[in-house]
Amino acid sequence: MPFDISNFQPQAWAVLSKSFQSGRLASTYLLSGPDGSGRWALAMSLVSLINCENPIIEKTSGSIRSCGKCHNCRAIQNYNFEGQHFAVPLPPYKKPDEAIDLTNLVLQAKKVEPFSILTSASNVTISIDVARRIKSALSVRAQTGTYRFVLFHQMERMLPSSADALLKLIEEPPPNTVIILTAEKPESLLPTIQSRSQKIKLRRTPVDVLAAYLKETYSISDSKSDVLAHISQGNPGRAVAMIETGEETGSLQRNAGFQLFRSLIEDPSTDTIARMIDIIGQRNRGEAVELLRLWQSFICDCAGLAITMDEENLVNIDFKGELTRLAGRFTSPDLGARLAAQIKITLADLRRNVHIHGALAALTLRMKIEMATA
Repeated sequence: MPFDISNFQPQAWAVLSKSFQSGRLASTYLLSGPDGSGRWALAMSLVSLINCENPIIEKTSGSIRSCGKCHNCRAIQNYNFEGQHFAVPLPPYKKPDEAIDLTNLVLQAKKVEPFSILTSASNVTISIDVARRIKSALSVRAQTGTYRFVLFHQMERMLPSSADALLKLIEEPPPNTVIILTAEKPESLLPTIQSRSQKIKLRRTPVDVLAAYLKETYSISDSKSDVLAHISQGNPGRAVAMIETGEETGSLQRNAGFQLFRSLIEDPSTDTIARMIDIIGQRNRGEAVELLRLWQSFICDCAGLAITMDEENLVNIDFKGELTRLAGRFTSPDLGARLAAQIKITLADLRRNVHIHGALAALTLRMKIEMATA
């Protein structure tokens, strides 16, 4: 793999790698977590380790990972491993060959970016034809020295008839085969499938790890990678989607502005100042003004929610959940007005050509004082 999954999902990888080292691999794993959290990457890292000819054990931590260089590792990375089987959500198709072609397109996308999020179209499903074809292929004895794997991705999109076929496969797993299921929420699957699977929950990727990955993979700046890592809330797939769709321009600025606002409200430290200076150019007065006006709208929403909890008049509907939570900090009836007044003063200062970074730093400190005394 082009990265060490243990850095992205340390807890999940610790469980899986220890199972491998102790010789107690489960026949079926259920990896759960939001789309883009790294379920696919974690699954591929596991099957690489299982089939690796020269696993690497870290001397300091004792953790183990695949070498990434042997014949089996390279075959798995290139998706041409003899013992691989994939079932992914596909749009309607008429012939089996079409399903193979559509699956190969997904594999190609995952080869380029393992954290990429698949389409959210409502008409994609895992059909019973795919499940039956995989079951038939597994009836043939595995090649000596290899451990076959089956990856059923986004199980919540599996048709009920396909789930029945899968259940039979899980109940009587073929030898030298590991079945890996992924789903956003385990409870969305049949209870019988849940009970026969070892559940592994994925968590948020550490911000520093994700930021370093984005910077290296997509050649973006430190500040941009840091902001993306924060606003995606440690979800690699979401961060990558922002880059690939161009959201790192307009939407990224908006999300960055909200991330700074949230830090301003919740974080008593002065870290917000340093991060804001990283994002706002020292001569970009228009960008600073746009940020403060965005903050004004966030404050208005929070103050309104704190008083009435009425979401009908919410301006920033895309941040509804977070703004509702932040509204709990507006315990003083006049806090919103006081914060807005501080921003108004700074906007006037910016029109008088004061130093941009100095004005923003002073505003941040004044607003934090207002929050502390509310």
